[in-house]
Amino acid sequence: MDLANKQGTPEWRAARNSRIGSSDIAVILGKSPYKTSRALWNEKTGKVAVKDISFLPHIKRGNEGETICRAILEALTNVEYEMPVLAHKTHPFLTASLDGIVMGKHLIEIKTMSDAAFKLASEKSVIPEHYLIQVQWQLMIAGELAPVGYFVPFRPESKEHARILVEPDAAMFKTMLEAALEFHEWMALDLPPPDPFENEEF
Repeated sequence: MDLANKQGTPEWRAARNSRIGSSDIAVILGKSPYKTSRALWNEKTGKVAVKDISFLPHIKRGNEGETICRAILEALTNVEYEMPVLAHKTHPFLTASLDGIVMGKHLIEIKTMSDAAFKLASEKSVIPEHYLIQVQWQLMIAGELAPVGYFVPFRPESKEHARILVEPDAAMFKTMLEAALEFHEWMALDLPPPDPFENEEF
């Protein structure tokens, strides 16, 4: 097995620095509330070390919640989810590490959320923009392997969850692909991207 494609391994973490994944694309588009494109470029090019945040309580809660929620979904729907790392057919440095996929049917993106965010998502199908971008990226990378996706907000404390359908958006695919390829070129040239690196048409 290629350990660079097995989620959670040191090899997988190291390989992420040369790839653009689903957690990167909202940053590249200037839509992430957590990081700037310049900060991401610094990490990808080795200018700064990527901080280990796996020990933080909200990160641990998210990782543990993902495992619990996936098991709940499998039991309720009688399916077994695979968790592969997929690559774009034409540009293999564009990847997506999936929370779960039923090949040929759908993929899932699980997010543990606060009470307020969960209420909005579960009752009104409101998906935060940076998460919606993440799911669209995964659908673009998956192609025919996942015709649709589901955003799955989850509350570990109560075991509540919802499934919100996300259908492929061709216009969004085009915008994401163009932005990712341009960002990757900045990486290859070892030149910082314009700051902020935003696509105004998105």
